[in-house]
Amino acid sequence: TTLTFRQSLLQEKPSEQQWPHRAYAELLQADVLPDDLANLVIDCLRGHGGTSIGVVANIAPPEPGSRDLLGFISYGYAQQLLRLDRIEEYLLFVYAHRYQVHTRGSWTAGEVSGITGGMPLFCIPAQMTIPLLLRWMLVSDDSAGEQLFLARALPRAW
Repeated sequence: TTLTFRQSLLQEKPSEQQWPHRAYAELLQADVLPDDLANLVIDCLRGHGGTSIGVVANIAPPEPGSRDLLGFISYGYAQQLLRLDRIEEYLLFVYAHRYQVHTRGSWTAGEVSGITGGMPLFCIPAQMTIPLLLRWMLVSDDSAGEQLFLARALPRAW
């Protein structure tokens, strides 16, 4: 196909590109792409509406109410941002995920969360995202496991 995933979802029923966010997020999480291709996947997601306030979006046909955020499986996207030294984007992901996917004052997180509030479907893997991201902010390694980074992604205010 020559269509973007958004175009495909609008024009094709069923679409060959149904649930593209899952394939992209898991491809990035596997950490098997060379840096140039990983950057290209991230840029394509961002450029074609596959992210919402910095977090991988639950990609659906475009409509005003479809800007949901993925609570789970999206941490591979964030990990790749960190490995590619895209620190500002990583921090945006951390804060957006924490304040839009998790309920206030708890670690309860949803599988898919809207950006306008409401109660998402509880999802244990989504609850692990912020602890993982915080750990990687403090201590992470490179893709080859040859370098250890300390405080690589700490916000400057900290």
